[in-house]
Amino acid sequence: MKNLFRLFFVIQIFICGQIQSQNKIAYTIEAGPGVKKGIYSPGSEYFITSNEKKIKVWLASTGALVKEMSTNFIVNDLAFTTDGKEIIAAAGNDLIVFNQESGKSTGIMKGHSAKINAIEFTSDGKFIVSASEDHTVKVWNLEHKINTQTFTEHSKPVNAIDLSSDGKFLASAGSDSQILLRQLASGIVINKMSKGNEVIYALAFSPDGSKLASGGTDQEVVIWDPLKGSIIKSVKYHTGWIHDLEYSPDGKYLMLASGDKRVRILEENSEVFFLTYPKNNFPPVSVAFSPDGKHLSIVNYGNSKVEVRDVRALNITPRIFFKNADDKNPPQVMVTYPTGFKDSKVTVYEDNLNLKGNAIDETGVHTVFVNGMEVKISSGGDFNINLKLATGDNFVKIEATDLQNNTSIKKINIFKANADENLVYDAKDAKTYLLVIGIDKYKYWRPLENAVKDATDIVGLLTAKYKFENANTVSLYNEKATIQNIYGEMRSLVEKITPNDNLLIYYSGHGFYDPLLKEGYWIPVDAHKAADGEYLSNTSIMNLLGKINTRHTLLIADACFSGALFQDAHRGYVENVEKTKSRWGLTSGRLENVSDGRVGGNSPFAEHLIKFLKDNDKNKFPISELVQEVKVNVANSSDQTPIGNPLRNIGDEGGEFIFYKK
Repeated sequence: MKNLFRLFFVIQIFICGQIQSQNKIAYTIEAGPGVKKGIYSPGSEYFITSNEKKIKVWLASTGALVKEMSTNFIVNDLAFTTDGKEIIAAAGNDLIVFNQESGKSTGIMKGHSAKINAIEFTSDGKFIVSASEDHTVKVWNLEHKINTQTFTEHSKPVNAIDLSSDGKFLASAGSDSQILLRQLASGIVINKMSKGNEVIYALAFSPDGSKLASGGTDQEVVIWDPLKGSIIKSVKYHTGWIHDLEYSPDGKYLMLASGDKRVRILEENSEVFFLTYPKNNFPPVSVAFSPDGKHLSIVNYGNSKVEVRDVRALNITPRIFFKNADDKNPPQVMVTYPTGFKDSKVTVYEDNLNLKGNAIDETGVHTVFVNGMEVKISSGGDFNINLKLATGDNFVKIEATDLQNNTSIKKINIFKANADENLVYDAKDAKTYLLVIGIDKYKYWRPLENAVKDATDIVGLLTAKYKFENANTVSLYNEKATIQNIYGEMRSLVEKITPNDNLLIYYSGHGFYDPLLKEGYWIPVDAHKAADGEYLSNTSIMNLLGKINTRHTLLIADACFSGALFQDAHRGYVENVEKTKSRWGLTSGRLENVSDGRVGGNSPFAEHLIKFLKDNDKNKFPISELVQEVKVNVANSSDQTPIGNPLRNIGDEGGEFIFYKK
């Protein structure tokens, strides 16, 4: 019997280890500082996040940003309607309704006298339920946007609610340690459940409604029989408060997040997956399974990133949304590139534009036509087509048809502007912004010797000899170079910089390359090893740079494995590189380790970069000239080969960054 028990124990460890090893990070989302919530659309097409007063919609398949929406108050919870067409945000004391396709607010529901903590939709999509700090739970009619029921049995703030999948039962709980189960239609409380004096922060019905999980400050997960009001079992895995609970779409697993910085997935009496975050990281506060069972998302409050993991190894049966045969709703169509539409119009400068979009429908999208031409659709509904643009207005019609022949039509106007005609570039009027990041004193990585010296030497040289002003310069050194600060400064440039301005970003610090994901990263000062969720990925950097509408952007990175940033170097001849938009990068190496240099000196890359800038006696020169000199001199004097070329897919039109002497 002992040997049999040992064999069972070993098998359990083996299975857990196998699943753990396969639950890799699929991608991370740069949601912004203070991200608090993340949920999936009913069909798993979209993922939305809230950070502070912003709501962001992402493609769930890739993590690409689709659109942003804003509120006047911090968003505490989010919900999708069952058809995926509307998003509800709990912002302060109010509920704000957004059209998912347009991103515009379609109404506000007021009635709570204090902050709303949680919201849930009924299964028919007609009503939404809200729980508040004002001790009440309210039911709202979505069509008429009015309050239809108010429940006042709780004596303290209500922190959590959940609805059974059939919409018949509502569970609510909070700071008064009570779980109340009521019939939603009548509002009658049929069971009161309590297990002590804990504050309850999380509730989750199993998909079949036979179980209700609760968790809070007593660090236990309690599984209740909601109709009997009795405890089925309780499990104490954690040493921190339980912040969130969610069943998998098939009810096989229960996922929980707690204040001890752990995420666990439980199956019956065994643990099949766990994830522990470093001690100085923020605790996970929101977790979600995608309805298709392929991914789970983890939000760590205070962090700017959302971690999305591939959990296909768990073999979760997806939740399928069937469409009524009489339903005449057509597909939803969204344009994901170009961005920046206002009233269905956007201005671009490209002659040839790769239009990208997404079409979704419960029963599936059958065809998509763009200006009468059929385009291919991916399994996730993504499509793209190359359009040759004429100067001025280019009217585009997108038609999407589902399997029941319901058709939606989206009309947009892509205005192709000539940069020289619409915004005459004058170097005398242009501001050049400088963001410099240098890190020597890493907390968990090997310290560097010269990264900060390289950065400060370059700042001093650029502001003394060239047209870079201290007023437009931001420096982040050592302890200030956290991922939140780096991301925050780059994001602030999106609002600050005009199309007539230029930008130079210089990074000197550790770099990392993941060969499996083929992704490069910058390493912030407080990032742990083997914790890529704490790194700033090339994808995130490029996404931010793509949103900064400059005339010229130049990124210089003195870090290992920086060469993954670049596009193909082949390009045509451009007559006036100064007036034409450019997006260039110069890095100290390709996919290789690079030297930090002698103690007290400069790295080989920075040394030759500084020498060229010091020795230059021309009034102006293009980046290509600097690139050529630095590449040759560094390669001849060290074992690394710098690379300098246009950056990938962020708006380079053939121009070049120009350095001007004062």
